[in-house]
Amino acid sequence: MLLAQGDLAGALLAYRDSMTIRARLAAADPANFNWQRDLSVSHERIGDILAALGDLAGAVAAYRARHEIAARLGAADRANAEWQRDLAVSYNRMGYVLRAQHDLSGALAAYRESMAIAARLAAADPANRESQRDLFVNLFRIATLLLRLGEADAACPMAQQVDTQARLLAERFPQDQLRDLYLRMASDLLTRACSPGTA
Repeated sequence: MLLAQGDLAGALLAYRDSMTIRARLAAADPANFNWQRDLSVSHERIGDILAALGDLAGAVAAYRARHEIAARLGAADRANAEWQRDLAVSYNRMGYVLRAQHDLSGALAAYRESMAIAARLAAADPANRESQRDLFVNLFRIATLLLRLGEADAACPMAQQVDTQARLLAERFPQDQLRDLYLRMASDLLTRACSPGTA
């Protein structure tokens, strides 16, 4: 409620209070994966608010705490798609903040880790729209970051993968309201990344 009202400071306090409770529960029963995951979500929400407030160092710390838990859960059960997606999301959050801190190579590495997981999940469940969307988003982020880094030779083939994934989404999920947006994003990226003289 506080976050929806734009009260970031109040929401931050509320999330920190919640995290204190969740941390106690997780510490009391380390084998309870549900409590561990709840704690990781608290770290993520706190990181999101700190990032919105401009406290990037604080956001990185929160995202790293979230990532450590997500990595443990992901390693404990690689067949659990929800936990694997959590791990992919945690890499994406790290990439977002690293990019904001102008650590573009660090952001690219984080995005690639996320994409590897997203690709596995998409291949394992071709009919899952969320998994296919996640893969599109990961490919798009990497391609745009490669362009920003001036790595046109790497950006063009990645943009081609983005276009392929956008077309797959459009064909497989024709009722998706974002269908046309994905296709436009992919087309624009393909033009920027693969046109002669792209730097």
